[in-house]
Amino acid sequence: MRRYGLTLQDVRALTDRTVCDACGEKFDPRVGSQKSKHIDHDHATGSVRGVLCQQCNLALGYLEDSLARIAALGEYIRSQSAAKAA
Repeated sequence: MRRYGLTLQDVRALTDRTVCDACGEKFDPRVGSQKSKHIDHDHATGSVRGVLCQQCNLALGYLEDSLARIAALGEYIRSQSAAKAA
């Protein structure tokens, strides 16, 4: 709570969520699961954006929140899928 400046009510609202804000998949309550809950925050401002599964949270971290990298990877996947279908 202190790390992100959240109130108890804020934390409850976040932890009550049942699906990842990014991919929409249901959270897995098991510790260490790839679908466990993670609070997502903006590294530049420190503000909380939502709750993500571990996979989505790590992906954003590795991509450094770069919309350009995210879009480029999406285009790469589309182009590879189209090439395989042809």
